[in-house]
Amino acid sequence: MNDHQVKRGITFLAEAGLNLFAVLECAALPTAVADLMLASDIPLADYRRLVLLGHGGRRLWAALQAWGVKTADPVDH
Repeated sequence: MNDHQVKRGITFLAEAGLNLFAVLECAALPTAVADLMLASDIPLADYRRLVLLGHGGRRLWAALQAWGVKTADPVDH
């Protein structure tokens, strides 16, 4: 995957309301976080990085409405 593809993906996600990003090194996670993930059966040793996506602001909700998602839990659906 090249830089152009990554930037296009980030732009797509941001326009859809997922505008918060973080890439974390699994080996550098705080012990409490690593322990919680391991307790949830997430095998951190199998991965080098953890990619987190989130939303901030109203853009995600506006995008869900524009897409016609009308359920009690639109993010889950």
